[in-house]
Amino acid sequence: MNRMASISRRGFRAIALACVGLAALLAVFLAGLPAQTGHAQEEGRPLVVFIQGRRPLDSASISNVGPEGLSKLADIFRSLGAEVIYRNIIEPIPDEASVVVLARPMRAMGTAESAYLWDFLESGGNLLVAFDPESTFILSPSVERGANIRSRIGRGALAELFDADFGIRMYDTFVAEPYVSNASLLRVDTMYSIGMPDNVPNPITEPLRDYNLPLWVWGARHMRVEPFVIGGQALPLIYTDTAFAETDPGIFPTGRTAADVATAPVEMNIGEDFTGRLNMGAIGMDLRTGARLAVLGDSEMLQNGFGLVSSGPTPRYPANRIFAERLAAWLLELPEREWPRLPGGFTWIQLDGERRDWPDRSVATGPDAAGDSAQPAFDLQQVHGFADNRYVYLLLETAAPPDAEVQVTISLDALGEDPVPRLVASASGAVIERPGAPSEVLRDVALGTGSAIELRLPQRLFGENIQVTVCVHSAPGQEPLDCLDQALTVPYTNLQAPFDWALLGRPLATVYTNGGVYVRTAPSTDTSIAGTVYNGTSFAVLGRNADASWIQVENGNFRGWMAAFLLTPNHDLTLLPEVVAPGS
Repeated sequence: MNRMASISRRGFRAIALACVGLAALLAVFLAGLPAQTGHAQEEGRPLVVFIQGRRPLDSASISNVGPEGLSKLADIFRSLGAEVIYRNIIEPIPDEASVVVLARPMRAMGTAESAYLWDFLESGGNLLVAFDPESTFILSPSVERGANIRSRIGRGALAELFDADFGIRMYDTFVAEPYVSNASLLRVDTMYSIGMPDNVPNPITEPLRDYNLPLWVWGARHMRVEPFVIGGQALPLIYTDTAFAETDPGIFPTGRTAADVATAPVEMNIGEDFTGRLNMGAIGMDLRTGARLAVLGDSEMLQNGFGLVSSGPTPRYPANRIFAERLAAWLLELPEREWPRLPGGFTWIQLDGERRDWPDRSVATGPDAAGDSAQPAFDLQQVHGFADNRYVYLLLETAAPPDAEVQVTISLDALGEDPVPRLVASASGAVIERPGAPSEVLRDVALGTGSAIELRLPQRLFGENIQVTVCVHSAPGQEPLDCLDQALTVPYTNLQAPFDWALLGRPLATVYTNGGVYVRTAPSTDTSIAGTVYNGTSFAVLGRNADASWIQVENGNFRGWMAAFLLTPNHDLTLLPEVVAPGS
């Protein structure tokens, strides 16, 4: 049975390749066009060809410096030593090309275009393709009229060949979080969600795994990834396990403007939609030819105004920038020692209980009396701390390496509650404990142990003047074995957090404004201001007031309320639970 399946698979591949190859030769012959290179490649530099042009595929382009363009991705390839050109795929790929990039084709890929790409792979070239979900409605602030994606990649021979030779099978689905509604699908910039780097080791996502950095995506299709196929192998890159994959393309608007409504609701249907661990990106290698293939289920991850948006040299989404740079380096087959370093200005701490990756300056140290605990693993010696723009980082040094099950408590005086709540953190998670009330789970607190105890804590738990007193415990409910003698005043630095972990697993909303806007302590302009936020700030959304004119939000800095009109959500705000603010 397996032998027959193998023969069938090889037979299909041969037939498909023959068909696309003959079509390509016929297309070239009929057009009377030889394979053109355009201009000579610069000596010793790899050539990267971006596929663009209004016809036949209408794909994203490097000549577009706007939000939907790929000019920043082209700059990444150039920074890695490549020469970059663009070509319309009406002729074979230049022989000297090392990498081809095709992102967001909006029109159906014919047999000839598929043949050109497959012939390039068969000759050992490397290919990056990013196909958005079928029928996705493309409408964003930079375009007045929208259009639907009609790539039909799932119906073509190219997708079958990707599956047969690389083990990557693309599906015609839309990956939707449970809170997504049809209102979310009216514009690309309201389809955003979060994907995680896969745990399977590979050099592209290694730093994302090290620092637990999610990636931002803007509407994706999912794919199946087979680790080993005949003559090839594949590895998953990005996944989600909190979403489902909608199979009905009728969820998207089908007209020319956002006013056109969808014909079907976006909702999970058991037996029809895909659930579980959904892959949204993968890489594969053909062991016969050495060809490398990268497949992404979302093109916005790589576009100027989405995944690669920045303020000057500082990326808004560092994980996406790191991912794009390392993916480009992998496609260029550069040695890993030549791959780009992590972007500067961010807090790169692994939370492994070691101080080696801490900044050299602007770190406060609070000593503690030695020997005031009979157990050296719980005897505090020094506590170090600093803060970036969102989080507070602590390193607790003990007389002996700490127990992996150590528990840390911190009094939260700055919350202004009576009685004073306390934070309880361990390697398994963190909660706020209030007498007589249920514990509140904290999603963005993390603790790691090594030669010391290392913590990351959100600034919303502290006042502007961050003062921390910590205690260590051997087990939940046990009395502390040691506490810091005096509160540690934690200094701010000019570093930025590479991600806001308060956002994980929740509906989101983002501020888009030319100036600062207020976060309030309650849903009214008559209440006090909790803080000021600026363009691009994202929040987890917790609830709404009765008419959804005010939304309760939370991130690493604040928990408070914002006027709904200031927010661009990735869901329908009216579907949020109603929250009654204290004093309302």
